[in-house]
Amino acid sequence: MQNRQLKKKLIWGLSLFLFILTSKGLAQDSPTVPSIIQEIIFEGNQTVETETIDFLVKTAPGAVLNPTYIRRDVKTLYATGLFDDIRVETKQVENGYQLVFILKERPVIQDIVITGSDAIGLNTLKEELTVKKGKHYDPVTVRESVSKLEDKYREKGFHFITITPRLV
Repeated sequence: MQNRQLKKKLIWGLSLFLFILTSKGLAQDSPTVPSIIQEIIFEGNQTVETETIDFLVKTAPGAVLNPTYIRRDVKTLYATGLFDDIRVETKQVENGYQLVFILKERPVIQDIVITGSDAIGLNTLKEELTVKKGKHYDPVTVRESVSKLEDKYREKGFHFITITPRLV
């Protein structure tokens, strides 16, 4: 009886050993690419320095490819107000992945033109602007400038003023 139980345990252990051995062998037959980032590339940046973007992105070569961290990096880049669109692509390369950030920068304000302002001097109006020449276009800053200009006109008695910002 004891001999029989010993044989069962031996057969069971041998079967388990062979199963583990063959599963490892099968896993080695189908090589998988490690989830390690080998390289990070930034495409589409024209006025924003690559070094600046690289500083803001915390994901680095050698790190494990992690969607949560990549989302964090995209949010960080959007928070700068420098980009209209950010896409991230992964490309499988030898020994891991290449991470490509495809960036679309906001336009840079080349000039600010105020027309139709006979009631208040141009210099006075320009002092109220929060939008600045040479900076990236930011819709929030434009709204702030419009609001300040409208307040300035109301202060001077022009209560039905309409200001329409335009991008050219």
